[in-house]
Amino acid sequence: MILKSGKSEPLFVYKSVGEEVTSSTTLQNDDDLVIALKKNKVYKIDLYCSSRSSGSDIPNIKIQWTLGGTLTNIEGTCFNNGPGSTSSSAEQAENSQLRRTATNYSTVFGVLNTEAVSIKQTFFIDTGASGGALQMQWAQNTSNANGTVVEAGSFLIATEIKGV
Repeated sequence: MILKSGKSEPLFVYKSVGEEVTSSTTLQNDDDLVIALKKNKVYKIDLYCSSRSSGSDIPNIKIQWTLGGTLTNIEGTCFNNGPGSTSSSAEQAENSQLRRTATNYSTVFGVLNTEAVSIKQTFFIDTGASGGALQMQWAQNTSNANGTVVEAGSFLIATEIKGV
């Protein structure tokens, strides 16, 4: 069942093929998880991401967002198993929250050796006068020859909740 926001139907993009990064901490655009947002709107964004390592718990994953237009506000929370078992609880707590105006701040998530973990991010974004493409970027948090994978079936939903 799809619930309407009263403004328009939710926008939805789906990752049909898994994507892997090895030996790189450089953020790269996800091939599929990008969505066009209209100007002067507020959207609720929901990311449901499945990620794993191809052979080690070490690399983890870092996620960051970019917006092709003007971003005036971003905030929210996200949940998963936390970044790696060696991280302190304070570091895990810090990494479980997106920061306000966080399009240039990466959030780190722990991944497991060959077993997928679920990452959920929910936040609100005010697109301002420009709008544009909201793009998920990601990379390994620690460079490692064992790949970090964003799996097929991950998806992104944008629901308009306010228009100007």
